Amino acid sequence: MRKYILVLLSAALVVSVNAYGNTPDRPAKEAKVTKAKKCLFPKSRKRAPDWICTAQDDNLTVTAVGSFHKSGAGPEFMQQMAAADARVKLAKKLRAPVQKKIAESDNVAAGDNALISKITDEQLQGTKVIKSVYGPRGTLYVLMGLDDAGTQKLQEAVAAEYLAQKPR
Repeated sequence: MRKYILVLLSAALVVSVNAYGNTPDRPAKEAKVTKAKKCLFPKSRKRAPDWICTAQDDNLTVTAVGSFHKSGAGPEFMQQMAAADARVKLAKKLRAPVQKKIAESDNVAAGDNALISKITDEQLQGTKVIKSVYGPRGTLYVLMGLDDAGTQKLQEAVAAEYLAQKPR
């Protein structure tokens, strides 16, 4: 009788394992929740504000993050240099839209990148630092940007100045 019960339990166990084994598993994407990647300061494990990694701000259309290493010249100098770095990055982001605007006006071919960069850099001198933070190793990070109206105004001003300075 014991053998009979043992065989019956074994059969029930095999049937239940087989039935459970045929149920489809959930896809791995549903079962695994992915964490948002943390924003860290470069070469550090310290958490940084999100704007350092994304270079974005809700109120601004075009933004750039600039940085400058710790300097004995003081915080004012560091801020000026970090702002200059951010302006260079802003100018690079604005170059293509400015070239497009120049090409649209009077069917002029936009070709002189040096002149466009020079004018853009001059026009960007009025931009201001929106946010700043010191990293764990003393590096200063700054966020600079332009809202939609400021971006349009800058693009038009650069295009107009380019057309005025371009040799005929």
